[in-house]
Amino acid sequence: MTEQDAIGTKPAAANKDIGCKGDGKPLGQDTGWAYVRGLAVKHWFILGLGFAIGFAAAVPNLGKSGGWIRSEYSIKIPATVVIFILSGIGLKTKVLVTASSQLHVHALIQGVSLALLPLIGYGIARGLWTTGLLRPLVDGVVVLAAMPTTVSTNVVYTKQVGRRLHGVLCYVGTLCCYCCS
Repeated sequence: MTEQDAIGTKPAAANKDIGCKGDGKPLGQDTGWAYVRGLAVKHWFILGLGFAIGFAAAVPNLGKSGGWIRSEYSIKIPATVVIFILSGIGLKTKVLVTASSQLHVHALIQGVSLALLPLIGYGIARGLWTTGLLRPLVDGVVVLAAMPTTVSTNVVYTKQVGRRLHGVLCYVGTLCCYCCS
């Protein structure tokens, strides 16, 4: 073994044989800012969520209902509309019709959301009640379990993890039919 081999200054062609870049770093091992940047790009949504929560904690009057920008009118409604429009534009009609005809999926989602989860929440609340927890907190567990998740969050999270949106949007349509009737 030569001295160059021992200190890792072999020519780039030789380094390829042992799994190294031309600079002597192992392949796939980014260091420093490149690694941090890669993590930030990969987890941009979680980082943005953390930033939004921190910003909301720092300036609470900006986004609260009745606050400086009247977010109940200026952000909440337009943001929901934009999310649905952008999600709907990207869907093909054939895929949407196929998704809406999958009644077993809709029955499963409705059963879990509107029956199973509230029953589980009620059971948890009954157990908490026996521990002597305050009544308003126990009631809050029941209410939390009985409320379906927000539609816009379902669309955003489903898209974020790379799943199919048509099932979520059809679920929303089914839920809207229940609410309107």
